[in-house]
Amino acid sequence: MAIVGRAFDSERLVQRAIEHDVVLFDVDTLEELLAIQTTTPLKLSDLSLVFKQSGKADLSVLIEEQRRVEITGLLVKSIMKCLVDEAQDEVTLGKLSVRDIYRSLRNVDEIRGQVTVDNIQQVLEFLASPIIGCVGKERDYYFAKGSLQDTARMFDYLKKICLE
Repeated sequence: MAIVGRAFDSERLVQRAIEHDVVLFDVDTLEELLAIQTTTPLKLSDLSLVFKQSGKADLSVLIEEQRRVEITGLLVKSIMKCLVDEAQDEVTLGKLSVRDIYRSLRNVDEIRGQVTVDNIQQVLEFLASPIIGCVGKERDYYFAKGSLQDTARMFDYLKKICLE
C-alpha cells in the first residue's frame, strides 16, 4: 500500500506506516520517481523495490538499476555508431569483432569503465536477433545492416506495436 501526500513530517505517522507496511510518497519524491521513469524506463519489478518499503519512500534503491539501463542504452547507441562509422572502411569492410568494438569504445567518456567484452557481446546478440535485425553477423564479425536512424525506427515501431 502507498499513500501520497504533500509532506510526511510527523514521526508518529511514519512509524505507523512502518508498522503497517505502508510506503509514504511526498509530492517531491513522487515527482522524482516520475522523472526517473520518464528519462530511464525501469521495469515494474525494479519499481517494486520502492513499493515494498515501509515508511518514507527511498528512491536510492533504484540507482543501481537506473545506471544499468542508462549504460545499456549508451552501449546500444555507441555500438551501432561504431559499426555504422566502420561500414565504409576499406580495410575492415565494416566487419568488426567484439574485441575490435571493445577497443573502439573502452575510452568513450560516457561509458568509460562500464564497457566489457561480455556486455558488448550481449548487445550485439540483441541487435543481431531476428526481431531487431539491425546488425548482421558473419562468423565472428558483426556489421551494421543500416543506420542509427534505422535502428531508432525499429525501436519506435516496436514501441508503437506494444502500446496498441
